[in-house]
Amino acid sequence: MEGRKKRRRASKDGLWLRGRTWWTTIAGERVSTGCKDREAARLARARLERESADPAHAAAQRTTARNMINHVLEDRRRARGKTGGTLSPETLEIYQVKLGHVARVLGETTPLAEITHEAVGRYISQRETERVSQHTIHKELKALRFGLRLEAERGNYPHNVDHVTRTRRFAEGYKPRKRYLTWEEIPRLLMAIASPSGLASTAQAPERAQHVMWLIATAGRLRESYRAELDDHDFAKWTVLIRGSKTSDAEARIAIAPAFRPMLLLAISGRPELGPLFPHWGNVHRSLLLACKRAGIERVSPNDLRRTHASLLRQSGIALEDIREVTRHATTRMLELVYGRTNIEATTKALERVEWPALPPGKDGE
Repeated sequence: MEGRKKRRRASKDGLWLRGRTWWTTIAGERVSTGCKDREAARLARARLERESADPAHAAAQRTTARNMINHVLEDRRRARGKTGGTLSPETLEIYQVKLGHVARVLGETTPLAEITHEAVGRYISQRETERVSQHTIHKELKALRFGLRLEAERGNYPHNVDHVTRTRRFAEGYKPRKRYLTWEEIPRLLMAIASPSGLASTAQAPERAQHVMWLIATAGRLRESYRAELDDHDFAKWTVLIRGSKTSDAEARIAIAPAFRPMLLLAISGRPELGPLFPHWGNVHRSLLLACKRAGIERVSPNDLRRTHASLLRQSGIALEDIREVTRHATTRMLELVYGRTNIEATTKALERVEWPALPPGKDGE
């Protein structure tokens, strides 16, 4: 009859056409197979039936990459760090940035069931195309591995996490930076920065030279320099309160060695008496690069300035345990591997102090 809807004819394989796509019913719900070929639709229907019988897979279809990131951040906010305190906002931001790249490449709304070995392979290829270092990709895979394991514990991920994220099969590729400034290079860099050439304004040049002095003199991190205030500096005892937040030990009062005291005085001379000493330095890496070119020295980063302080202390014979109090690391491991660089001259001076012990009286010929 005209006006009456055409009745759908039942099929033996449970499929029917809607437009050009084959549909079916799974667990009482109408779903598209996404196939235009009937044979392919039969295979898709069989796969959907198997998946619907697996609760983990059904949950993985409902949980997206964005859900996983939110769950990771929620878990990390309550987690305890290595030193017992809660994780800092900076550490949480690291998780968010690394997993953000995964969501960007694979898609925020992608169900976790579709984050497979092949999908992660496409992600790695995309990041390599973007010229991201192998070490950075390794850290992003590590963050993804943590997120997927967290979802697997919740029953939201059905695949083998280690296989999908290439556990022990994607090399870390990490080479610690060794760059630090020597005593001779420090004034050359400061003079190059103090020159207004290449900077936005003449007024910025001395201000940024003072900023670099403060970073070298205190072994502070760039973010910590933005929190520094005049009241943090005690020139009677030659100590500085570093307002850090990366670890529970990051905020601490440190001692300043005599060699760095004149530099620290110059760094805060004329700076604001209230509030932060230094404004945000948006193009710090580019500015340092240009200054190093003018000074005729190898480029340095803000973290290399922190390494400069620790390395010069170590080369002067200061024990790693004492340097750790200045750099505020939880252990001396990072000093040994990354921050406390030594050189052949310092090693030679240290070895020259080793002499044959004097023999006790009366033991010469025995």
